[in-house]
Amino acid sequence: MWVDKYRPQKFTELLGDERTNRDVLRWLKHWDHCVFGKASKATTTDPHKRPERRILMLTGPPGFGKTTLAHIASRQAGYNVIEINASDDRTGTVVQNKIQDALESQAVFQSRPSCIVIDEIDGVSGAGGETGFIKRLLGIVLADEKALASMSAVPGLNGFATRKSKKQKSNKSLLRPIIVICNDLYAPALRTLRPYCQVVYFKASGPASLVARLRTICLHEGLQADVRALHALCEVAEHDLRSCVNSLQFVRTRSRQFTLESVSQTLAQRDMARSPHAVVEAIFKLPDAKRERKKAAVVKTEVQRIVQIAELVQSTNEYGKIMDGLFAHYPQAPYHDSHFQKPLKALSWLAFYDFCERGVYERQHGELMAYMPWAASAMHHLFATHESPRTLERSKQAWQAREKTSANEDLFKTWIAVCQPSIRQCQNALIMKSELLSYAVRIIGSSRINPVNAHLVVKPAERKQLAKIVDAMLLLGLDYKQYRNDDGSYIYRLEPALTELLNYEDTTGTVVLKGEALLPSRYAVRQVIAQELAAERIRRQQEAL
Repeated sequence: MWVDKYRPQKFTELLGDERTNRDVLRWLKHWDHCVFGKASKATTTDPHKRPERRILMLTGPPGFGKTTLAHIASRQAGYNVIEINASDDRTGTVVQNKIQDALESQAVFQSRPSCIVIDEIDGVSGAGGETGFIKRLLGIVLADEKALASMSAVPGLNGFATRKSKKQKSNKSLLRPIIVICNDLYAPALRTLRPYCQVVYFKASGPASLVARLRTICLHEGLQADVRALHALCEVAEHDLRSCVNSLQFVRTRSRQFTLESVSQTLAQRDMARSPHAVVEAIFKLPDAKRERKKAAVVKTEVQRIVQIAELVQSTNEYGKIMDGLFAHYPQAPYHDSHFQKPLKALSWLAFYDFCERGVYERQHGELMAYMPWAASAMHHLFATHESPRTLERSKQAWQAREKTSANEDLFKTWIAVCQPSIRQCQNALIMKSELLSYAVRIIGSSRINPVNAHLVVKPAERKQLAKIVDAMLLLGLDYKQYRNDDGSYIYRLEPALTELLNYEDTTGTVVLKGEALLPSRYAVRQVIAQELAAERIRRQQEAL
């Protein structure tokens, strides 16, 4: 396979955003003191000089080079890569055994320490109880935190030993890096693991670098490729390098030339998934009868075209984006209908699609999914013309709003999970969203404490206000976590990030009211609150014993 033959082998051969590549390598190099015993200049409170987050999560669409970067960066940093595919090994026992073997031992024939790469982790089920994949992986991270907390009570261990509790369970430090890879950052299965990961987002490679790499491959394989055709291929594949290379290999089996006709004809025979935008354009356009007659010696009937549109929509598996595009552009479609029956029928079909979608995703009626693509076929029947459609602007607002809603809902559920039971029992979700959320952030943000050490807050009014803020944050399950910026400076962020739910945008998408503005802006004030939170947790734990 060409994708294996031309897979990058060195760090300098990687495509994509160079800053993203360096971020991954930098995170791995932060383990040098812990793994290789090298001197570290990192200013961290961790005795092993490890990164603040022990797990690195790479997220982005398929084909953007996440797995390749994880392997190459790990080898570049001096590790032997041990890959685990979460979709194949779904049970917690399997993952725990594999990870523990890798963390506690070294390969017999490898002088390098191991780095764990877990691929397709968003494909596992969030269920599984005590033996679930995510639960076992999370257990390793929590055991590391407990081991770190116990080090202060056991001098001389230096963190590399284990300490047994009263229940004779050993808490082991995590001394090797773990990289997890996912396509959907907000998959329900990742809800509990995500707060413990440092997330790196992958973006599409620039078309220039992608086309240059494809031209090099074509040159080596004897395939004459038109630059415009390569650009069109990148657009259709949505900059998915793996899909582009597979398409070129498919074309090479039939021809020595790759032209624009190859993109529209040969790739269609390969049943390659087209971009949602291209599918929307195809729905509003009737095929050229002369061109069809030359290709197949027969013109397709209307029924055949309707079936073809349904199959095209089904092959993309992007129903939501396609229907959003149809909803945004059908009012601009040219048609002759003085009684406006076509718009009424279009709205009926859109309502039918919504009905099926709710049935599938809310009521688990999976059999309704087979009917969803036919709404797009109905739009083709109503509005398709032989005229070249006007350039359709990419309608991303509806899809982005849907994705943002999903992310906000997941963030809200994360907050609910860490709240005290008294809060969850007294309030329903709607009340907490509309009434409690805003006031909760304002309460913990109403601080007039001077930026000094927590032990130096001596004024009775300030001490009383600090105690109220700490009580409220503990009740709501909130905390200030320290993060390091790219420039080396440190900041404290609210976790869970409820301020993200209080950002308000105007019609242009510009944030005009930031929830972060409701919290204390000075680093020292947040540091004082974080220190007092940690001290109060210890006091309460000691009282509970």
